[in-house]
Amino acid sequence: MIDFDLCKKILLNGGVIACPTDTVYGLFADASNDLAVKRIFDIKQRNLSKKLILNSSSYDLVKKYVCFNDLSDKLVKNFWPGALSILFKLNDFGKENISKLVYSDDFNIAFRVPNNKYALKILSDMNVPLVSTSVNISGSDALNDYKSIYNSFVDKIDYIVENDDFQSDAISSTLCSVVDFNNPEILRIGKISQFDIEKVLKVKVLVND
Repeated sequence: MIDFDLCKKILLNGGVIACPTDTVYGLFADASNDLAVKRIFDIKQRNLSKKLILNSSSYDLVKKYVCFNDLSDKLVKNFWPGALSILFKLNDFGKENISKLVYSDDFNIAFRVPNNKYALKILSDMNVPLVSTSVNISGSDALNDYKSIYNSFVDKIDYIVENDDFQSDAISSTLCSVVDFNNPEILRIGKISQFDIEKVLKVKVLVND
């Protein structure tokens, strides 16, 4: 039994949980909380210069934090919830309400809405973006089952969402930038192909993977 109330309490208090998504298991933390985000970096032994992707429960919530356009609208309509992360430019509200540890110096930030009922429930309960990153020490393979995560991270994180039905092919989300309206760009190829994105946008998309 998953204790969603406990998950919310942990996250509101700067804690870190592990939760399955539709790609890989992720470490989740409140993206507005500097200390919580720093814990993610410390747990993963990750360089602070390597920024993080945020998960949200809906595009409407994402729009509160970023500058959006026709390109992002098309991508979201076709691929969210799902395995597409989209790089946006933060708006003024986003700059004030997202930890500076998450986004780049040019205020670019990546969001996605995962297609997993447990992740969406937690995200909806929180109603704020959560940092989400693979469960591993940087440079090591991602862990994608409860037992492995428990054995390696039980003393480092505060809760692990158990999902016996979870199956992962360990393929991350595709990352597509819509910061430059005239030049959409794929920054990381994952589950969603260049062909799929070009078919939706009806323009050529540069791949800079």
